[in-house]
Amino acid sequence: MQIVKQDFLSVLPPRCFFALGLCWMLLLGCDPASTTPPVVAEPVQFQKSNVQSTSVDDAKVPPTVAQHPIDELPEGKRYRTGTKALDANDLAKVRAIADELLQSKDYAPLGQALEGFLLVRSGKLDDAMLLAERLSEIPVLQAECYLIAGEVFTKRLQYLAALDAFTNATKKDPSNVRAHRWLAVVYHDTGAMNKATEHLRIVASLDPTDLRSLRFAGMIHREYEKFEDSVTDYQNALKRNPPAKVADEIRLELAESLLKLRKLEEVQDTLAGVASKSALRSALLAESLETAGKVDEAMAAAKEALEMDTNHLRGRLVLGRLYNGNRQWDQSIECLQPVVAKYPAEHEPMFLLGRALISSGKEEEGKKWLTESKKFKDMFLKFSELNASAVNRPEDAALRIEIGKLAEELQKIGIARTWYLAALGLDPSNAEAKEALTRLSKQSQPKANK
Repeated sequence: MQIVKQDFLSVLPPRCFFALGLCWMLLLGCDPASTTPPVVAEPVQFQKSNVQSTSVDDAKVPPTVAQHPIDELPEGKRYRTGTKALDANDLAKVRAIADELLQSKDYAPLGQALEGFLLVRSGKLDDAMLLAERLSEIPVLQAECYLIAGEVFTKRLQYLAALDAFTNATKKDPSNVRAHRWLAVVYHDTGAMNKATEHLRIVASLDPTDLRSLRFAGMIHREYEKFEDSVTDYQNALKRNPPAKVADEIRLELAESLLKLRKLEEVQDTLAGVASKSALRSALLAESLETAGKVDEAMAAAKEALEMDTNHLRGRLVLGRLYNGNRQWDQSIECLQPVVAKYPAEHEPMFLLGRALISSGKEEEGKKWLTESKKFKDMFLKFSELNASAVNRPEDAALRIEIGKLAEELQKIGIARTWYLAALGLDPSNAEAKEALTRLSKQSQPKANK
C-alpha cells in the first residue's frame, strides 16, 4: 500500500509547531490555513508480504541535519525522552511519559506510540502490530510505526521483514537514530557486517554523544581484520570522553588493532593510558615487546599477566613462544599444557606444544599435537573464509548453517548459536537451525580470556 507523503515543514507557517491549538492538525499533516479536511494517510499493513519492498542492501541513507516535525514540538521532545528511556531499558520511565502524553487531548498519539514499544517489550506482539497499523494513519508517526513493526519482526526472528521495516523508517525519517541503530543490530545478527558498520557510523554522525556505536563498529572491524577502520572507530570513540572504566576497555581493544598493524610505539602509548591493571593489559604489552624483539621485557610482562590470571590464553601463548625461541623446551611444555587442556580447539598452543615436545625428544606425542593443530587451523581458516563470504551473501541461510556447524567444531558455542539464529531469522521454518539451537541450549563452553 502506498503511503501519502506530507512535507510538514513546507505547509506549516513559522512558529505553528508550538501552537497548542494546531498540534493535532500537525500530527495529521494538514495545512492549518486550509479549510479542507486534514489529509490522513492510508494505514500501513505491517505484514511481511506487505512491508514496502526494498532490497536488503538498500540501506545507504546519508546522514541529514533536517529535523523531523516531532522534534519541533515540546511534547515531541518529551516523546524522544521516552524512546531514550526505552533504549536504556528504563520501562518505568517510559510508562510514566506514555501516561503523561496519553492525558493530552492533542498529543495522545505520541503516548500511544510509546505504548506500542511497551507492548513489544511485554511480548504482546500482535497487539503492538495492530496499534502500529492504526497509528500509521498519522503521517508524522509513520517512521515510529515502522520502528514498532521492525521490533516485532526482530522479536519473531523475521530478519528480512525487520530490515525492510527499519529501512522504511529511515526513508520516512533519515535522521532517526533508533532506526539506524536497529538496522546495525539486525545486519550484524544476520552476518552483513559491512552494512552493520555503515549504520553504526551513521548513528555516530547523527548523535555526537553516542560512543557505543563507534565502539561496536571498531569491534566488528577488528574481528574482520579491517584494522585501520577499527583504529579510526576506537580513536573517535575515545574523543567522546567515555567514563574511565569504558575508556580503559576501549584502549585495550584499540591496542589489539594497533598490534595487528605493528604500530608498536602506539600500542605501548595506548596501554600506558590504561589506568587499571589487568592480565590483558600485561599480555598485550608482552606481545608488543615480543614483536619488538625485547625478549626479557616481554617475558616479564607475560609472567605479570599470568600472576593476575594463571590461565590467560594470550599471556601463555606469548610466554610459550618466548620459551621456544630460547629453546627452553621443558618450561614451554609446562606453560602450554594447561592451555590445550582448557581450550582444546585453539590451534596455536597445540602447535607450540608440539614443537616443544618434538624438540625435547618426545617426537610421537609432539607429532600428535602438530596434527591436531593443523586440523583446527584448517577449520579456523575455513570458518574465517565463510564469515567473509557471509558479508556479501546477506540472505543465504544455508551458509549461516554451515558457519554455525564449523563454530561448533571449534567449540565456539556462543558464536554457533548466533549463526543458527541468523539462519532462522532468514528462514523461520529452517528445521536444521531449530534442531541446532535446541541442542546448543543444553551446552556451555569455557570463555577464552584473550
